[in-house]
Amino acid sequence: DYIHPLTRAWLQACQQAGLPYNPDFNSGSQAGCGLYQITSKSGRRSSAATAFIKPARKRPNLDVRTGATVTRILIEKGRAVGVEYLSLGRRFVVRAEREVIVSAGAIATPKLLMLSGIGPADALAGHGVNVIADLPGVGQDLQDHIEISLIYQLNGPHSYDKYKKLHWKAAAGLNYLLFGGGPASSNLIEGGAFWWGNKDEALPDVQFFMVVGAGIEEGVEAVPGGNGCTVNLGQIRPRSRGEVTLVSANPADNPRVAPRYFSDHADLEAVTDGTMAALDIMEKPAMTRYVSARHVPLAAMKSRDQIRQFCLQTAHAALHPAGTCRMGQDEGAVVDPRLRVRGVDRLRIADASIMPTLISGNPNAVCIMIGERAADFIKAAA
Repeated sequence: DYIHPLTRAWLQACQQAGLPYNPDFNSGSQAGCGLYQITSKSGRRSSAATAFIKPARKRPNLDVRTGATVTRILIEKGRAVGVEYLSLGRRFVVRAEREVIVSAGAIATPKLLMLSGIGPADALAGHGVNVIADLPGVGQDLQDHIEISLIYQLNGPHSYDKYKKLHWKAAAGLNYLLFGGGPASSNLIEGGAFWWGNKDEALPDVQFFMVVGAGIEEGVEAVPGGNGCTVNLGQIRPRSRGEVTLVSANPADNPRVAPRYFSDHADLEAVTDGTMAALDIMEKPAMTRYVSARHVPLAAMKSRDQIRQFCLQTAHAALHPAGTCRMGQDEGAVVDPRLRVRGVDRLRIADASIMPTLISGNPNAVCIMIGERAADFIKAAA
């Protein structure tokens, strides 16, 4: 896959700042800077749907239904027997021969369980939901990575921003069509690093992403002149915990999501330290040759107190929610080590909600692994 020259320059700046080059973040030693491993094939992003569902579409035992909203899990005599869903305004029921597997994510999965009577009994009863299994951990322990974006104005067309212009866009498209590579095959976040915010931690607790462009993410502004780059960073082992709760028994109502970012002050301090480190990297010679100005935060912001306040005001979710139906063997756990929901037979969960602790990095590959592990358990039980 294509690696932009500015990514390589940023990695050089990291090494000038004292971060070692790490050729493999998954080697068992995460510290340092390097290129990210991504799920791609032939220059295109390979999602779980592309890699797993598409090759199996012709199998007689697979039926994919889109435009459908599952409203509850059907439970009879303590056993999951199917699901109810709505499609085009009509109600449908699908019966399960063996098991029901929920894989709706850390927000929708606890919502579905609670609508089905699985969750904290008092809260469910308060919404008029018939309690099937009193599991107080459903919806609790919500965890997410929190991120900061630093934006820089460049002194020339040194980033992917230049491909916003039609002739450069056409050149990139032609390169991809003819050779299957070039800028159009990039994932835009090619390089990054893992390092310490809290020096007392045994392992790195801050992750950095070099984004070779400015204003390419929703809500992140462009820069004067149109050519820029962004450094994203996030605290990857958050101590703060939130929750997902019902607002009513109506499946059409979104749940109440209270992430409670920075409710543990240590998270804010780690992000502040990480931001100070990122600012230092961007001051190294390998990057200053390309940078004309710091756009966000303002160049006048230099002290730790100013940067802490900047982080508090501008931090945004990494959208890696996890933990709301966590695995374990204690009373607060929702699923056991084989991903079976406690108190309900023939019901499993296979998504990020089962993580007891959010992983120290991007969760995409781990979510795929959870699905593969669940498949092993299901086959073993058959």
